[in-house]
Amino acid sequence: MISQYVIIYIQIFFKFMEIEKSQFDKQLDELLEKEKISRSINDHLQSSNLLKQIATLCYETQHYDALNENISNLMKKRGQSKKAQIDLVQLAMSWLPNFKD
Repeated sequence: MISQYVIIYIQIFFKFMEIEKSQFDKQLDELLEKEKISRSINDHLQSSNLLKQIATLCYETQHYDALNENISNLMKKRGQSKKAQIDLVQLAMSWLPNFKD
């Protein structure tokens, strides 16, 4: 009896995690699309704000692998303004004391 309840609980838990992950992915994809558009029209202020929003979304939802991947990818984008890159790095560096080795 108890094992059936545990199995049901685990299944519900993983379904909830899938919903949460898909919501995160949807928000991230939306922000990345906006960033691509703002970068292509050379809107440096909007690009900077979007880079910080992308990083903040990953940090606040504790998707640290996604945070690392997105920072790396966004820094390599051709046409990315230096100001936006500097703002992103400064934001990420402000979170470093919160991480432990």
